[in-house]
Amino acid sequence: MSSDPLRLALGFVAAAALFLVLEQRWPAAPGTAVVARSRRAVGTDVIYWFFTPLVARGLTRLAVAVGLIATALLLGVPADHEQLLRALEPGGPVARQPRWLQAIELLVLADLAGYLSHRWLHGRHLWPIHAVHHSSTRVDWLAAVRVHPLNDALPRVLQAIPLVFLGFDARLIAALIPVFTFWAILVHAAVPWRFGPLRFLIASPAFHRWHHALDEQGLQRNYAGLFPAIDLLFGTYYLPVHAPCRFGTPDAPVPDGFLAQLAWPFGGPGRAARGARVIPPSL
Repeated sequence: MSSDPLRLALGFVAAAALFLVLEQRWPAAPGTAVVARSRRAVGTDVIYWFFTPLVARGLTRLAVAVGLIATALLLGVPADHEQLLRALEPGGPVARQPRWLQAIELLVLADLAGYLSHRWLHGRHLWPIHAVHHSSTRVDWLAAVRVHPLNDALPRVLQAIPLVFLGFDARLIAALIPVFTFWAILVHAAVPWRFGPLRFLIASPAFHRWHHALDEQGLQRNYAGLFPAIDLLFGTYYLPVHAPCRFGTPDAPVPDGFLAQLAWPFGGPGRAARGARVIPPSL
């Protein structure tokens, strides 16, 4: 998303108009009761829409830069500005490939790294960070932006480090981030689309809704952001004919307030005051 407040506002209006029409025209679970979102929950997600690109994304870029420099130093690159920059420049067989081929490879490899980091976020130690994203009891397009700053930074760092040191251009990696951002919003939309025979090739809203489901069969499934084949490869693919109806965190509820959600992973008032344990969903 853009870091310009005016463009963000216009983008929000455009996205709201588009997805509200789509979600009304093609409801995710026709004939079932729709869980209404509180005004506070909606307001929290609107704050995230602006907070992530304006504030959190800057912290993410800093974390990526620190991770790349630290990795270069660990690999023996001298602590010299010019040599560090040279070590991070694209090079080798990867950089000699056509840009279109690099872009395809980047999408696949970045999604693989995203899959692995996503599974890590579902582990016991990092689940409180990721639980914020799972806290919405109604999964729709706006729920996609409910992401804790640490949840935004960690996957980006884990994607950038191997890709840059494989020889990919960091600018090309950055250019593909909007693809993942748009698709993340699309797959959270409250529509029943499965993409027919393409359901094994490209992530659909129906595929991702099962990742957020509280139904026992859906827990710990469908981690890939773009390519479900990765879930097929690791045995975590799940897309039955019926649709899930219940969403949210399987343990103590995460509060709706924005500041309370930022404090949640650290035992803030939304968590510690309730004496809540945060336990990752398990099979």
